[in-house]
Amino acid sequence: MVVNSKLTIGAYELIDAENDEWAEYSLNDIPSSIDNVNYEELKLDPEQPMYNVLGMPVDKHYKGIVIQNGKKFNLR
Repeated sequence: MVVNSKLTIGAYELIDAENDEWAEYSLNDIPSSIDNVNYEELKLDPEQPMYNVLGMPVDKHYKGIVIQNGKKFNLR
């Protein structure tokens, strides 16, 4: 819905069907985007133990998703 050239986003919930009462929930002042993302570059150590998604130990020649130290990596 556009009100005064401002986009209004909201939802409605029926409170009382007999009296036709509705509650309106507005999302206008709620942040809806991600501004900053902090990350650290993770590197796979081929000398440390690695496991596939089934928990079986694999080596550095395995192709697919491996888990090392609780982090998932995709080996190609």
